[in-house]
Amino acid sequence: MLTGIFVAILLILIVFYGWHVHRAYSFFTRLNIPGPSPRFFVGNFLEILQTKRLSLKIQEWTKKYGRIFGYFEGHTPILVVSDPDILQDVFIKSFSSFASRRYFPFADPHAKNVHLFAATGLRWKRQRFVINPTFSSLKLKQMSPLINRSIDSFMDRLAEQHRCDQPFDIYDLFKRFTMDTIWSCGFGLDTDMHNNPNDPYFVQLQRLTT
Repeated sequence: MLTGIFVAILLILIVFYGWHVHRAYSFFTRLNIPGPSPRFFVGNFLEILQTKRLSLKIQEWTKKYGRIFGYFEGHTPILVVSDPDILQDVFIKSFSSFASRRYFPFADPHAKNVHLFAATGLRWKRQRFVINPTFSSLKLKQMSPLINRSIDSFMDRLAEQHRCDQPFDIYDLFKRFTMDTIWSCGFGLDTDMHNNPNDPYFVQLQRLTT
């Protein structure tokens, strides 16, 4: 008797779970949003694991399904948008309606010094509100000469390495270019990271991040 009840309850749970999964995986279909077909339980997670980086898979799917598509991480639907007009509406015009961002399982959103990429809820909204004016059209125009100067230094250094016709560490050059741009635009400091391998700002940063 108890075995029959247990089996019946188990079957009901299996049917309910199957219905739940089917309904979850039909989320984008009901909204007429294209995307890769999910696999049972794992969604599109295996396809993501088979590629080197998620960004490469996103690029591949964007070429195939367009600027707006959806995929699944397990049962969780993920909407990918690369349409500039919609992004402008989300991040600028209707930003007040988007008070949070996705939760990253390996980050602690309640940490005291949580940064913008790991923050959620009202803390993320406040940080976005504070940093948003930095990337206004006027501020970006003002930063353009500084960015272009860093690009010119980077290209000169790259051309010099090319003339040597010897293998070189491109990663180191990109790190110096990135940090030179950040120091110039963010702190107003004129560094010599591209030409000076022992530039004090770059050396100190290396110590902090290693």
